[in-house]
Amino acid sequence: TVYRTKRGVEKTLFQLTIVLVALFIIISIVALRIS
Repeated sequence: TVYRTKRGVEKTLFQLTIVLVALFIIISIVALRIS
């Protein structure tokens, strides 16, 4: 169960990282368009 939970946490962190990168890219594009 611990291994399963650890994999679940790793998967969540992986998805969170993708979301953060996507947000960063979007914010960068918006900032470039404004300036």
